[in-house]
Amino acid sequence: MSTEGLGSEVPAGATSTRPAPPNRWADPRYLKDVQYATPGNLGARQAIYAYQRPVIRFYDWALDLAELEGGEKILDIGCGNGGYLGTLHRHGHEGLTVGMDFSAGMLSTARLMADPDHVQSVVQGDAAALPFAGGTADVVLVMHMLYHVPDPTMALAEVRRILRPGGRVLIVLNGSGHQHELRDLLREALVCAGESPVDISASEAFDLDAGEELAARFFSVARHDIRSDLVVPEPEPVLGYVRSMGFLQSRQATQRQMLRFIEDRVSDVIAAEGAFRMSTASGCLVCRCR
Repeated sequence: MSTEGLGSEVPAGATSTRPAPPNRWADPRYLKDVQYATPGNLGARQAIYAYQRPVIRFYDWALDLAELEGGEKILDIGCGNGGYLGTLHRHGHEGLTVGMDFSAGMLSTARLMADPDHVQSVVQGDAAALPFAGGTADVVLVMHMLYHVPDPTMALAEVRRILRPGGRVLIVLNGSGHQHELRDLLREALVCAGESPVDISASEAFDLDAGEELAARFFSVARHDIRSDLVVPEPEPVLGYVRSMGFLQSRQATQRQMLRFIEDRVSDVIAAEGAFRMSTASGCLVCRCR
């Protein structure tokens, strides 16, 4: 994909969805310098999916929906630690594949997943100002990242600009009720620590329903939902997940108390039921140019 021709036209009828005020989950400085300064926080959240039942090879499942033929030019926006790059390499994809992320800390790991001897590369960039010429991408991956963008409308306008006629976009987001058991527990921990039980879900307020509504302004959209359970037989994976979350990391005064509360509650559930269970709800929007 060429890096010429920057631009971000918004199609007629599309209005900005910039949230006001912005939350930390979409604060570029916080994401780049704190939450994703290293791959550790994302890795901790991914690790808990080792306890998924039934086991779902999510990267394979999503890429299968793209109906790839093997030679497409693919851009993975918000590529994180490179999971989709690694999967494309494992599948033997022969077309040019570019992973892009706002955080240099994440790209250090993504480079290890990419295949430098083939046609994969990683670059640092902003989803709201993609450094690629119009009409050059066959497929764009927007996987678990739109809730990190201050203005999702502008990001999808940019995706539409660089997509060739007949191209495809895959958008993955969490659905309503995702991990509600853990979020309920976190609210209880806040109350125990003498804090207001804020809406923990605000960190991912831009969910699959919102993504589908927005994507329909730009593309024809087919939605695919997928559900599973996380059946965790010991407290530590849950605690590792919680430690990675920004809302806890910002509460130095009550962090230890909250972690003790969560550990005790999770341990009690495991003792009584054999595991701590969390339901997951995610989905993939397969979008095509009209």
